[in-house]
Amino acid sequence: APTSAAVCPARCLSKPQPPPASPPWPQCGPTVSRSAASRMARPAPSVGFALPTSTPIRERGRRNSTLPPPMLVTLDRHLRDVSGASPELVAVLEALECSFREVSLLLRHGLRTGGDAKHGSGVWQREVLKLDQKVAEIILAALRGTRTRVVALGTHEGVVELEGESSGNGIGLDAAPPAPAPAVSADPYDYYCAPTSPVTSPCVRRFAVVVDPLGGDAEKADAGASSGTIFSVYSARAGGTRASVLRRGEEMLAAGYVVFGAATQLVLSVGRGVDGFTLHPSLGCFTLTRPQLRMPHTGRFYSVNLGHRRQWSEAMALHVDLVSQSKSLRYTGTFVADVHRTLLYGGVFFYPASSRRPRGKLRLLFQAAPVAFLMEQAGGGSACGAERTLEIEPGTLNQCVPVAFGSRSDVDAYVRSSAVHSA
Repeated sequence: APTSAAVCPARCLSKPQPPPASPPWPQCGPTVSRSAASRMARPAPSVGFALPTSTPIRERGRRNSTLPPPMLVTLDRHLRDVSGASPELVAVLEALECSFREVSLLLRHGLRTGGDAKHGSGVWQREVLKLDQKVAEIILAALRGTRTRVVALGTHEGVVELEGESSGNGIGLDAAPPAPAPAVSADPYDYYCAPTSPVTSPCVRRFAVVVDPLGGDAEKADAGASSGTIFSVYSARAGGTRASVLRRGEEMLAAGYVVFGAATQLVLSVGRGVDGFTLHPSLGCFTLTRPQLRMPHTGRFYSVNLGHRRQWSEAMALHVDLVSQSKSLRYTGTFVADVHRTLLYGGVFFYPASSRRPRGKLRLLFQAAPVAFLMEQAGGGSACGAERTLEIEPGTLNQCVPVAFGSRSDVDAYVRSSAVHSA
């Protein structure tokens, strides 16, 4: 008997075993059919960030598996191969990208460096000012090696003229013919529809860059809220530094913004649609995560500061009441974050005139015009009352306007309401 017991395991192992009827681990939840499992295995739409390539995916019959590595399209590759921008403009945008990466690292450490910076005190206010100035210095340092002649900053510096070999004196448009458009790849990223007729931006010798470093949101970075940087690029003019930046929004070559939050996201347009990029934490560069953003014709949300309702005109208050009957309120108080949500999901964002601010609060050159450029490139719209935002020429650097951004249908309703009450 002991001998037969000793050889029994060997005999059992030598015989072929039938496959188990069920997986060897405990089942949780209902059984998933083969068709449902195939649908679950399809790639999900972009959510603004890229999953790591080693993320385990549980499948029936396999304890752990990994998704195939996604094709990462960096901002540099996108600008050089698909955007159609000139090499000089690409260099300016790449310099801004480098500065945004550095700012993202800076904001991770927070605003306060010690326990003496109390909220509301002069020390805390000085810390806020230092952070805003530090971001401006980072952007200026990055642009010095490019063909940028003029930089207009939304801080106390105002307009800065850059000197050096790369940004010396020169007129706006180059006399040479435009550079040929870059060849479009036959396989443009699989999920990205390649443009059929690429249009190269005009060959520009010098550029004027307008930057709002933190959009007045430096104090929100201390509280852990999102903050952002807005920028736009023009061709420089041979008529002084202010003449190069006091321009209508229609003359922009590129515009965008960066949201510094849970993820660092860059939204950019060079006049051929809007693309979204996310700073990859492992690679340390921006990768394409939202190609060719398009706004819906109308949206479910509206954004406005209802705390100022008593200071609005009666017509504006009635229009907001009408909008609130069909839409839900979403408002964070951070301009870039509210604009980003409106661009992604549609709806409308208001910052109207009030008795305290008859001309509004948002600055046309630094905030309203770049965002209006992005909205229109994404299929939306923007208006200052009954006037198109991009057609307004600023008279001063800090000129403010009452404005509305959002889906085309929602902005059209705002324009019609403004036209009726202004007549």
